[in-house]
Amino acid sequence: MKRAHVGHTGTVRGFTLVELLLVMGIIVMLVGLLFPAVNAAVTAVRTAATQTTINNLSAGLEAFKQDWGMYPPSEINKDGCTKSDGYVALIYYLMGERGTGWGSLAVTASGDQPLAPFGGTASVAYGPYYKITAANPGLPEPVQDAFKPGMVIFYYRYDLGYNWQCNRGNGTLGNTAGTNFYSELCFQLLAKPLDPTSTSATAQRWVRLDYLLISAGPDRYWGYVKEVATAGGPRVDQNVIQGEINSGVAMCDDVCNFKY
Repeated sequence: MKRAHVGHTGTVRGFTLVELLLVMGIIVMLVGLLFPAVNAAVTAVRTAATQTTINNLSAGLEAFKQDWGMYPPSEINKDGCTKSDGYVALIYYLMGERGTGWGSLAVTASGDQPLAPFGGTASVAYGPYYKITAANPGLPEPVQDAFKPGMVIFYYRYDLGYNWQCNRGNGTLGNTAGTNFYSELCFQLLAKPLDPTSTSATAQRWVRLDYLLISAGPDRYWGYVKEVATAGGPRVDQNVIQGEINSGVAMCDDVCNFKY
């Protein structure tokens, strides 16, 4: 008895070029829709991580002040500071000269005197107030934020007649041009001077006794920036005035130890 044979050609029909292009187009469209959400999520995670680092540094600064009576200086030759950059001074004072804090626990096997942060010796051990894992604990690296490329978190202690350029940065860690704010005014616009209604440079000087910790944020620029039209297309400009901030022309995404 012969079995009935279901006819077929024996070949498998594949996708046509049009079908393949259609599928690829759908995939590209879905990726395009998802990319902004993924990018926003990554930025949010990095912002949160940077804020956590800043909060930890703030806790260390408060503990340092409780023990030594003042916040660490951020400007060279201020209160005995020998560090040329604020972010270097920050780690030096929070971790101690050898990375082991200040006082008796900082004594080495060679019998060195227990150091105090502002000179002299200390009879009680304090710190370290912030811990960095480094190949050489006595030479810790500056604290970087969580964005890419990583840049240092700047530290300013507010003093009467502060040096707004006391954080110069180095290589990928900062701005190699020597300044990280376009002008002193741009720094003041970010940090909110004591009297924002005054136009006098003297009246706008900081006289408060706290500090600023600041990451450049996702855009990798410190302070407010705006886009300006040029022959080669729009570019970022840091020459910002208060009116451009009030109108929303200038924007800032920095991560700081204070709220805007």
